[in-house]
Amino acid sequence: GQAAHYGTSVYDADVYVTAFPCTACFKILCASGVKTIYFSEKYKYYRSEDEIYKNTKTKLVHLSIDLEKINNIFTQGMEQDKNI
Repeated sequence: GQAAHYGTSVYDADVYVTAFPCTACFKILCASGVKTIYFSEKYKYYRSEDEIYKNTKTKLVHLSIDLEKINNIFTQGMEQDKNI
């Protein structure tokens, strides 16, 4: 949304998202020329072997990230900022 609004190209960009993109979002990212989509959470019905995900130049990469740990890091940082 923001890149398109400001006329910024995302062609050949890498995108980092929390969850596996839905079909509609995946199509938009592919059409925009995104090179790689990194995601951390798989949905219950995640199937990377589906045709829609196989027949594209956009790569899907699953990252094993502890989102709770990352959230705690950001929360601690925000608490420290309040004390400044």
